[in-house]
Parts: sequence; structure tokens; C-alpha cells
Amino acid sequence: MEYLGFGPFALRAGYRTYSSSQRSAALGKALGSDGPGLSEFYGMFMGVGFRTKLGTMDYTLLPYGELGNAHRFSLSLKFGGKGVSR
Repeated sequence: MEYLGFGPFALRAGYRTYSSSQRSAALGKALGSDGPGLSEFYGMFMGVGFRTKLGTMDYTLLPYGELGNAHRFSLSLKFGGKGVSR
């Protein structure tokens, strides 16, 4: 999902489903781990974005259970524009 109601800012959230064996492996359940922190949100991701005329900046947080959290940053720039009529 994406919500664009804050001017140039965007809020994003989503969820990806995994099989129970994939989820248990990533959370370390077979090793007896309790999965501290954000591990219960494994499969969810949330982020924010900022749009300008020059491009966008995005940040996303993805919990990966025993593997820790992934922080993704991206920067996209726009080049060119409308052609000048002669």
C-alpha cells in the first residue's frame, strides 16, 4: 500500500507471505530461538518516500528474524525533460 496524502511524502507498507517452513527457518525456531526484536513482523515491510521534480528518495525497513533487519535506501534521479520545440 502507498499513501500519498502528505504532499511530497509517501508512506508505504506491505506484507509478503511465506511458507511455514521458510518462516520457521528465518526466525530460527528449529534452533530454539525466541526471535527477539521485530522478528514477529517477518514478512512485513514499511517505508517512506520523498518526491521532488529532480527525483525520489526512499527508505524501507524489512525485518528478517534471526538474520536481523534490512534497511534499504534508494535514490532515483530524473534526467531530461520535455523537448524544446523550435
